[in-house]
Amino acid sequence: MKKCFLVAFIMVISVPVFAAAAENAKLKREITATIKPGKVHEECVELKAGTTIAYRFKASKPVPFNIHFHSGTAKDEKVEYAVKLNQADMADDLLDVASDQHYCWMWSNKRVTTESVTISGSLESR
Repeated sequence: MKKCFLVAFIMVISVPVFAAAAENAKLKREITATIKPGKVHEECVELKAGTTIAYRFKASKPVPFNIHFHSGTAKDEKVEYAVKLNQADMADDLLDVASDQHYCWMWSNKRVTTESVTISGSLESR
């Protein structure tokens, strides 16, 4: 009886962990976007702590780029940055996820001209 209870307990505890790992393991997203002047493009995904995401992109012109998440309450919400680059026309790096969050990869086209910027890249679990 004790052995059956222990096996059942281990199964109940481990199912959410394996489900979360399987959910993150499936992440493979291709990114293609044209960003008009004064606009942004975001790719957001829910990630679990301990996950590693490989991200890469190329942009037709250097643009501000960041990976961020929102923390706090609605009243005192704060944007926290895992990565923040002032100007980048490419990146090829890893993000080690430190906490369960809704992470967003964001590119901004702050150009005052009418020039759009195109980006292409990918996000993939490791």
